Amino acid sequence: MSRLFLRFLTALNLAVLFLTRPALADSTVVFSEIMYHPASNEPTLEWLELHNQMAVNMDLSGWSLDGGVQFKFAEGTVLPGDGYLVVAVAPAALAAATGYTNAYGPFIGRLSNSGERLELRNNNHRLMDWVEYGTDGDWPVGPDGGGVSLAKINPNAASPPATNWSMSAKIGGTPGAPNFPGPSATATNAVLVRITDVWKYQNSGIDPGVAWRGMNFDDSAWLSGQALFYAGNAQPPSGELQPIATLFNTGVDADHNVLAPGVSDPHYLLTPPLKARHHRPRCPRP
Repeated sequence: MSRLFLRFLTALNLAVLFLTRPALADSTVVFSEIMYHPASNEPTLEWLELHNQMAVNMDLSGWSLDGGVQFKFAEGTVLPGDGYLVVAVAPAALAAATGYTNAYGPFIGRLSNSGERLELRNNNHRLMDWVEYGTDGDWPVGPDGGGVSLAKINPNAASPPATNWSMSAKIGGTPGAPNFPGPSATATNAVLVRITDVWKYQNSGIDPGVAWRGMNFDDSAWLSGQALFYAGNAQPPSGELQPIATLFNTGVDADHNVLAPGVSDPHYLLTPPLKARHHRPRCPRP
C-alpha cells in the first residue's frame, strides 16, 4: 500500500511540475533585436528582428508573430542560415531612416514602451520562441527612448532572460545585421584629423551661423593655422600655438589624473609654434 501511495505522489508531483512550468521555446529562430521606443518618429520606426541560429535555411511559411504585435509570414518566406529578418510597423519609413530596405511588414499593433510579451509561432501555432522585455530589473533602460535598440548580446543565447540583452552599440540599432562584432571581427585604426594638420578658422567675433558646417561651404576667406589642445580655459605659454576654443581635450594625463589649466595635453603631439598668433579663434574646419 505504501509503495502505491509513493508512486501516486510521484506521479502527482510530475503532473503539477508539467502544468505549472512556463512554456519553453523550441526553435533555432529566435528574437534578436527590438526597437520598441525610437527616439523620434516613434509611430513609424518600431521594428523587431529574428535570427536563424542554424547554418541551414529555415522556411517560415505560415509562421507568425503574436503577443504585443501580430504578423503572419507569407508562403515562401525563407530565413537564410545564420541570417537576420526584420519586421517593421512601417517598412518604407524604416528604409528612409536607415537605408535597410528588406523589412517585412507592417505588423499589427504597437510595441509597448513599458514592456510586453512577444511570441514566435510556427505554422501549427506551436510556440517557437518568446521574450517578455521590460524597463525594470535587469532590463537595460537605454532602449526606452534613448535612440538605441534592445539587442541580444549573444545571438545564440536564449531570449527570455533579461541578462542576455543589452542596448545596441549603434544609434538606431542594426536592423538585418549582427548586433555586435563577433570574435573574428577585425579592428581598424583610422586617423581622422592630426594635430599637425592645418585648420581653417575665423576670429571676427561675429556668429557665422550654421552655413559653415556644410561640405560645400567656401572658407577661402578664413585664416589658416595649426592648433594645440590645452586643459581648461587658461591661455598657453607665450610663443605657443593658441588653442581653438571650440575643440575638446581629454583633460587628463597619462595616469588619468586631472590636468591643471594651461598644461598641454600629453595625448596630443606638440608642434612648433606659428609665427603669427591667432586670438579667440572660432569655428574650426579641418
